[in-house]
Amino acid sequence: EEICARCHNAGGAVPGQAPHHPMAEMRNNTAGAGVDRADTSYMPAVYCAECHLGLHSDQADRPNHTFVPQPIECWACHNDSAPVGLQLFPTVQDAVDYIASKEAAYDTKVAAVSPKVDEAMALLEQMVGNRTSQNLATLKSDYDIALFNLETVESDGSSSNHNPPLAMALLNDSDARAQNIIAHLTPPAKISGVTVVVENGTLKVSWSASTASDFAMYRIYVLTSDKTNVTSDTAALEVTDQSTVEAVLSDLKSGETYYVYVTAVDADGNEITNTLASVSAELPAKSNMLTYGIIGIVIVIAVAVVAMMLMRRKKGATPSETPPTPPSSQ
Repeated sequence: EEICARCHNAGGAVPGQAPHHPMAEMRNNTAGAGVDRADTSYMPAVYCAECHLGLHSDQADRPNHTFVPQPIECWACHNDSAPVGLQLFPTVQDAVDYIASKEAAYDTKVAAVSPKVDEAMALLEQMVGNRTSQNLATLKSDYDIALFNLETVESDGSSSNHNPPLAMALLNDSDARAQNIIAHLTPPAKISGVTVVVENGTLKVSWSASTASDFAMYRIYVLTSDKTNVTSDTAALEVTDQSTVEAVLSDLKSGETYYVYVTAVDADGNEITNTLASVSAELPAKSNMLTYGIIGIVIVIAVAVVAMMLMRRKKGATPSETPPTPPSSQ
């Protein structure tokens, strides 16, 4: 047993590292990480050589040293002559069927879990360059365990036969961790249909509604430079009603070109803020005609005031005195 384990072991690997060939750990119920092992011990008193070297069978055509499960060895220990409670395989075919059922369950589970682990990794990589309220370091640690447990079972190479309950426990744990990452790190889809219309010195923005089931808000970014990543920018407006698909932006500078972005945010704070495309609009400069009109009005008023003052001064002046007429001589 010790000779087998010298090569067929995990090589001291831990989550974040690839296990070597963890056959010994699968057999002694220590393989993988983060699982409850109370019910995962499997034939602990059986040594490697008993199954792989055919110590219990007298069949001459058996392989002498193989890693393929040998049904006849299972039957040799668990036929009708075995102690009560161990009479599992009345025939060799029963042992064949048992091994096949374990392998089928293993294959089905791996086929279901492996894509989820890949998806979890893709989301972690994606959200590094975007905005999220989740702790990416914690989720990355969970991912490392999920991948480690999946690779442990696959690297064991026995299709779970070395320890079926531990293999299923590790795959279930890997599945649960991957699904947790997917549930908390999947961002809403990018907002489409964004349009911007200039109206009376404002920008009227409209967009297509988000279909996210865990929608939290829309964020509208208004920038004076065109970019594809707004992760470090602050939104000009947040809209929490999912059915609201338009907004008016005011207090903007005339003569300026603005670049508008609309994003969706979910309940976990996930938001695609990278690889975005803007919609631009230019607010026209204020016309000089208005300025000239105001100046003209001021001039007219000033002239009128001066005229009125002159008229009042003229009316208020004292007439010159006429010398008295001398009396006529008789």
